[in-house]
Amino acid sequence: MKDSTVLFFLPPNYAAWEPALLAAGLRWGFFLWESAHEVKTVGLTKEPIQSLGGFTTLPDYDINDAPKNFAALILVGGTEWRGEEVKRILPLVRKTVEKQRLLGAICDASRFLAVHGFLHDVDHTSNELALIQETPASLYTGEAHYKNRQSVCAGNIITANGSAYVEFARDVLTALRVAPPEKIAEFYRLSKAGFCPV
Repeated sequence: MKDSTVLFFLPPNYAAWEPALLAAGLRWGFFLWESAHEVKTVGLTKEPIQSLGGFTTLPDYDINDAPKNFAALILVGGTEWRGEEVKRILPLVRKTVEKQRLLGAICDASRFLAVHGFLHDVDHTSNELALIQETPASLYTGEAHYKNRQSVCAGNIITANGSAYVEFARDVLTALRVAPPEKIAEFYRLSKAGFCPV
């Protein structure tokens, strides 16, 4: 497994649109750059995972055989981040932080990082601060670092709210240096504005 591999953790009922642009940018480059990254998926098990929209994905790995060497771990949003089962991803999250690899979380996955104590001293965002604060048994003490922004980069951690999949893709692509900044800026402009004016 290459250090250029990016792991995408897909929980049950994952939001398939949230990782789509990022994965394509890492693997394909939108005709704007050559890709040097490999995309792999991780599930709680190796059983097929269904997205909120009904796409079924067969993960490359489960949480027990995920590779030791990787460039980033991306936690994809979905409806199951408040359940008990998804907590089984915590050892891989801790390993990512300890190895100082890039850790990205979007939508309710960012709330998951917050309530498990990973964001107490780094700038971050999520869907709403109140949703973090109201979580029972939360380890969260990072209110002073919460930013009401689409996506926030802080060292090796990138968080985004659920509407920010374009910003999230831009920020992860930038952090991994997959392309020159002007090419990533072009990708962002096209993804937000399209080819034709509205």
